[in-house]
Amino acid sequence: MNRFFKNLFSPKTLIYIAQNHDDYFRVLRKLDDCNVRYSVKTPMNLNGPVGGFSSRDTQINFYEIYVKKEDEGKAIMAINPE
Repeated sequence: MNRFFKNLFSPKTLIYIAQNHDDYFRVLRKLDDCNVRYSVKTPMNLNGPVGGFSSRDTQINFYEIYVKKEDEGKAIMAINPE
């Protein structure tokens, strides 16, 4: 339980905003491959009916991906290894 609260309140930094599903999964896969723990703020749909569904092709979703402050450098290198 103590670990839960420690992780809940540890400072996190925004490292990436994915603008579609493919980009979202690409970045998460890179973070997973480098063993970087992350959290995601779920999508904010800026297109389509309120409370309804629209086709995947017309949805515009933004996923905010966060990591712990001490993992920021490792996460950036995982996403952009160049």
